[in-house]
Amino acid sequence: MKNITNKKCSFEEHKDIDAISYCSKCDIYSCEKCKDYHNNLINKNHNKINLNNKENNGENIELCFELNHQEKLEYFCRTHNKLCCRACITKIKGLGNGQHSDCDICFIKDISNERKKLLKQNIIYLQNNRNSFDSLINKLKDAYQKISDRKELLKIKIQKLFTKIRNDINKREDQLLSLVEQVYEKYFFNKNINKEIDKIENKINISFNKGIIILNEYNNDEINFISLVNDCAIIEDCIKEINFLKENYERFEKNKKLIIDLKLKEEEIKFLNNIKSLGIIYPNNFFFKLRNSLDVYNYTNRKYIIIGDKENVAKKMVEDNQFTLIRCENSLEFNKIYKWKISILNSKLKLILIGITQDEENLNLSLENINGWYLYCFNSTLYSGKPHNNKNKKTNLTKINKDIIISFDMNKGILEFISEDKKECIYNIPLNKPLYPSILIYDKYDTIEINEY
Repeated sequence: MKNITNKKCSFEEHKDIDAISYCSKCDIYSCEKCKDYHNNLINKNHNKINLNNKENNGENIELCFELNHQEKLEYFCRTHNKLCCRACITKIKGLGNGQHSDCDICFIKDISNERKKLLKQNIIYLQNNRNSFDSLINKLKDAYQKISDRKELLKIKIQKLFTKIRNDINKREDQLLSLVEQVYEKYFFNKNINKEIDKIENKINISFNKGIIILNEYNNDEINFISLVNDCAIIEDCIKEINFLKENYERFEKNKKLIIDLKLKEEEIKFLNNIKSLGIIYPNNFFFKLRNSLDVYNYTNRKYIIIGDKENVAKKMVEDNQFTLIRCENSLEFNKIYKWKISILNSKLKLILIGITQDEENLNLSLENINGWYLYCFNSTLYSGKPHNNKNKKTNLTKINKDIIISFDMNKGILEFISEDKKECIYNIPLNKPLYPSILIYDKYDTIEINEY
């Protein structure tokens, strides 16, 4: 059991100092400062307990270690497997009392033989299972590390997502701010006009006065023509600036009733309204494990063997001129959006269909007898049973060479095939029966792998 902890010295002057010893005879706690004082007062018959002595291990401690309980440990709570004092089992609750008032309580002395017997049994159990415990501990450590790694990866995924969102938002903000400058300059005035307005009045006065002087001295034979030409050029520049201001004012007068404002598209408004709840964290109990991927199927006296070195890898081992169905063990759950990747590890002709199915009534199928909704990797066409009845329906996807991403919305019944930034969808898939990610393989030795994306 525990040592007594968090006890304070019983002497008034030291009541805020942690106690390091206890005298059960005097019912007094002593701190470092007053322990010797108490030792000088007591005789050798007093049961003094060193609260900080690890060698005690609780063996000689008779006092209850619960806060504010200064009672001897006389009882045992079978319900909580814990030693108790009178304060622990009292029917009066409050101030930490009555914690075990409704439990199965007995005297400590009445269970001594029982506990000795149980102790021997527990020691034998520990000895017999020592190796398995070590293995379990290692497995727990490994499991905890994997869980921690997943947690950190999820946090990194969230950080990357919001970093991208922030970068895109900041980039769009800069674009809109720049666009505002361009639009106002186009419809109203040049952005440098304020600088020119502050200078132009003084320039006009200087240019006018200089012009009068030039006119008065124009017929003077001693005039400096270099200075004359320079002054004329300055006056002409001033007139250009005046015309520039005039043009800007005319643009303002012409467009002053024009109101330029920020307009949001419907999907942008929806995004802004939902930004506070962006992202959902939920446990996904779905595992992309292929059902019976190591089993041998017996069907109409023929064998269809699907094997793989992993639970998410399958390889067809016989040639039978039929498509063989492989599906995941778990069905997709409602109110979730799933995304997985199919990797073609080995296949020459890509005679492989990927998608979802409601069940597995037929293990070997033909293109005319499809039960589900599939994309045919050979020529990127759609095949499906009722209610869509797709037979070699063309898509905008290119031929699938290796990987393709599949997404399925279990809220809306929308199946998406994504390849090289192109997407093909099948809408309104019925959700009234369990649905399973599935693959149909035709050629012998064709091998596929399925993973979460």
